[in-house]
Amino acid sequence: MSHFTLRPESTENLAIIYHSKDIDGQMAGLLTSKFLYDGNIKITMIPYNYEKNGINFIDDKDNFIDTMDEIIFTDVTPPDEWLEYYFKYLKENNIKNKKLMIIDHHKNSVESLLKICEMETTTKNYDNHFLNSIFTEYDLEHNNDNYFLNSFFGNFNNNDIAFHFSYPKNNLKMISATYLTYLLCLNIVDNKQKHDELLGVQKIMYYISEYDVWNFDEPNYPKYLVDQILCFQFTISKFIHKYISENKYQECLIELNKLFFDISQEDKDQNLSSIIKQGYHIIKDEIELLEKKHNHYLIEIYDKPYILIIDDVPTYINQQYFKEKYKIIAGLLYAKFDLEKNVVKLSLRQGFDNNLDCNELIKLITDGNGGGHFAASGGAMSLNNWHLFLSNKKIIEYN
Repeated sequence: MSHFTLRPESTENLAIIYHSKDIDGQMAGLLTSKFLYDGNIKITMIPYNYEKNGINFIDDKDNFIDTMDEIIFTDVTPPDEWLEYYFKYLKENNIKNKKLMIIDHHKNSVESLLKICEMETTTKNYDNHFLNSIFTEYDLEHNNDNYFLNSFFGNFNNNDIAFHFSYPKNNLKMISATYLTYLLCLNIVDNKQKHDELLGVQKIMYYISEYDVWNFDEPNYPKYLVDQILCFQFTISKFIHKYISENKYQECLIELNKLFFDISQEDKDQNLSSIIKQGYHIIKDEIELLEKKHNHYLIEIYDKPYILIIDDVPTYINQQYFKEKYKIIAGLLYAKFDLEKNVVKLSLRQGFDNNLDCNELIKLITDGNGGGHFAASGGAMSLNNWHLFLSNKKIIEYN
């Protein structure tokens, strides 16, 4: 892993733009802010969930690029048009010594970054090649599993570029943004106290990653480890939801820091044990609640059966519940309504059809306003478009 490094030397103003809606993006952002930098650096944390406006790095690109010495995206990649603008702005204004880092693992994002790395879009859109570029593919062995990682380092008009991403290849697994960031921090932190602090949270980072990329949902995965990961995830999801639902993103990062970092190793271990125990009770309660709910339909989408779950979000427990109840389903479509914004937020998960490409199907359903992974994706559409979508669907059963 000799190339998995980028040691900042001249950063004074840093923006960390992190995926705000899940623990993977939040933890990756928190790790970046705590461990990648030493010294007196002004760090601006920016929560982001693919908004198209209302956020400064999109609405005020010129000033944002001018102000920030370095911009880091964690668990999210900026839109293609933003990247194109970024490189064009640097060149046309002869700007030097800026740094851009992207840490991501989502399918659409990885494909976009691979195109840039392979220079398929560089000549066409950016009118310049990356100089002194290094593109590295390597395997990481961890817990007797092998994971596939990529790192790309380049120089664009004397501005540093670094992409770190992961995706499944051959029999190799992928890891989440949290674990990508964790490995990056481990590799460059030379302060012994910080390095030991990182080692003390390895299990937590591993739990977050295995759940986020769904590695644990494999036939031969140890059951005791599945139980620990699920219990951890359910407790943490409930913990952060109260902050996310009120858009209190900074407060959420502060509380996560208190929970996992700014405490002794003994307290970390006790917190982890307590989190797992709480998760057991949360899962038990959720199963009991599912038995009482009447909020799902069996519908046909492109001639295949799907479960449509209204006003709910996907969890491993409710997915397993519906898959057990309906053994013929190709996938599960979750719909959450925001009436004030006139929006339906959708999540799509594989059912028993392992060939179902959720990433492509959600883009068809939302007319391009969605994406994610092969087995799990999300998107959004207006209420009017949602009603049009449903009007063409055959409802087989209502519960």
